[in-house]
Amino acid sequence: MVNFLLFLSITLNLIAILCIVILYVRQNRFADLEKDQKKTLEEMEEVIATFISEIKEENEQFLDKLYSHPKESSHEREEEKSKDESASPDFKPKELKVNKAMLNVYQKTVPTIETTSKKEDRLEKEDVNELLNLILPSEKEPKKKSILEIAKSMQAEGKSIEEIAKSLNKGKTEMELLLKFRQNS
Repeated sequence: MVNFLLFLSITLNLIAILCIVILYVRQNRFADLEKDQKKTLEEMEEVIATFISEIKEENEQFLDKLYSHPKESSHEREEEKSKDESASPDFKPKELKVNKAMLNVYQKTVPTIETTSKKEDRLEKEDVNELLNLILPSEKEPKKKSILEIAKSMQAEGKSIEEIAKSLNKGKTEMELLLKFRQNS
């Protein structure tokens, strides 16, 4: 008997040590995983920061190119002013030498955009009125009863839950629950 108890004690101690080792290994894996996640997060932050700085640099270069155009002499400016004053008072955009194709496309699309935007404004107003008519109940229409009100009135008439469910195209259990929950409130 003593031998059996000694054997049992030793095996339980070995199992306990094995469990402790397994827990220690899992804890180390979790700690390593946390370190890896922190490292990955830092790398992602660095990548995003460099990406943002590159975008800022590109934007600055673009703005520099946009605003740095050959300076005109004061004589040429005066000639342009006199032309502008003698011409019609309508605003005409200054032609850019950099990308005339883009300017041509823009000039072609501006009139079509204006006409479509007027049509869209009219359609939007009609759509808003239509939606408001759907959402807001009209004063002419009688107020419809909810399913709960109909079910309560049918129950007051003495109809069974099965008959109520059939007439409202609902399940028997659904009607039972609806009526029970609404009775308590």
